[in-house]
Amino acid sequence: MSIDPDWTANHGILTADTEFWVVAEIEDAFAPNVNAITQLVDTGLSLEEYLEGSIANAGFFMADFHLVHSEIVDAASGQQLALMEYEGDAGQGFLHFLAVFVVAGNQAVVMTLTTPPETFEEIRESVEPYLLTLRATS
Repeated sequence: MSIDPDWTANHGILTADTEFWVVAEIEDAFAPNVNAITQLVDTGLSLEEYLEGSIANAGFFMADFHLVHSEIVDAASGQQLALMEYEGDAGQGFLHFLAVFVVAGNQAVVMTLTTPPETFEEIRESVEPYLLTLRATS
């Protein structure tokens, strides 16, 4: 995935294996961000199945989960990516999210934009083109 040179890296801030970038000005003590995680999945799990599972399980991890939109898209790389836009309270107040996933082999890579709801659309406009450069390397 391409990274905007203006993003500020703060890797390991959430967990040791989470990459994290601040992507906009801090608002009310919250830093709009993109984080990246890699998860082991069952070999053969499809992108559609991973997306469906993510939607089905989100309410267990987030209060007031609301799915705004989800779809499978063709990236410029030729790979398919899943997009999942949602809102909810992940413990830091009500936030808006855009997750982009790719699944290959036994790994899923998830890049998630997290912002306050009132600035989501503006920040998404500048961040989403980078998220859509995500590609599997395995």
